[in-house]
Amino acid sequence: MTDGNGEVQFELPKPSSAQFAVRADINYARWYCACLAFVTTAEVIQKGFMAKAPDDDATHNQPAVNLNPGDIVFGARPTPWWVRVLYPLVKD
Repeated sequence: MTDGNGEVQFELPKPSSAQFAVRADINYARWYCACLAFVTTAEVIQKGFMAKAPDDDATHNQPAVNLNPGDIVFGARPTPWWVRVLYPLVKD
């Protein structure tokens, strides 16, 4: 569970595996996110990992994120209006 800032902390088991999967469980009716990532432990420990929102490119003016070693950041944007309208038809 995240705190009030949307952050969560966890520790990898010892010994840690060479890679792992991490997923953010969000309200997809409100947030558009590629919230599943397969990462290497070495990359996360050395420089951090940033998973951008789907279709994220230079045309979206998102603030720059300064990654620290050990950080995993998921980029998310508000879900497009047309998805919010259709979401009730496709949810479980």
